[in-house]
Amino acid sequence: LSEKPEKGGTYDLIVVGAKTGVGKTHIAVSMIKNLVKQNIKPNYVGLESGARFTTIAKKIGLVEGDFNWTINFSPETIELDDNAFTIIDWLLPSDYAQTDKIYQHLAEQLAKHKGVLVVFVQLKSDGTFFAANMLEMFPALVTKFFYEDEQGINSYFEFTKIREAKRQGSNRFAKLLTKYDWNSKEVTLRNIDTEQKQNESKLESFNPPEQDEVL
Repeated sequence: LSEKPEKGGTYDLIVVGAKTGVGKTHIAVSMIKNLVKQNIKPNYVGLESGARFTTIAKKIGLVEGDFNWTINFSPETIELDDNAFTIIDWLLPSDYAQTDKIYQHLAEQLAKHKGVLVVFVQLKSDGTFFAANMLEMFPALVTKFFYEDEQGINSYFEFTKIREAKRQGSNRFAKLLTKYDWNSKEVTLRNIDTEQKQNESKLESFNPPEQDEVL
């Protein structure tokens, strides 16, 4: 989701959906930090009032100048930079009937300037997209973000559209497992092999009581 775009090469529109209150901005800022590690200076476009993203950015170790940012309440007027990695957090159409027009504008911007554009959007309470049939017309990749537990730690991205899947049958409902670190405020990939070994180690170190002790 946060790899360096090729200069003068292809362009991609990526849509990330999440329910209200799950931390879309935390995910967006985590992506920014990953890009900064690759010596990329991304552009962040906020479409809601306030500057929560600056507070989150400071908490995860980003400093002023690591990324460009602006606030724009009119997504249909957004102008992208050449070959940039841009994150829109988050897109809320004033009229969902115009969803296709907004994405068409963003797709035209990408065709003109190249680069990568990640757009965060709101999911319905049942986990589906608003105006889903129009939303999936333009993106190369569409994914949803969910938590596996009530503690808000283990999570995953569920991909509902991958235009250029690397293997047959992998273009729908593939999952990318992640976790949220409440201390660092970052969303990172989960190492399943490490988690499995830790669980096995816990089982091996557990000594059940003797039968008499149970009684």
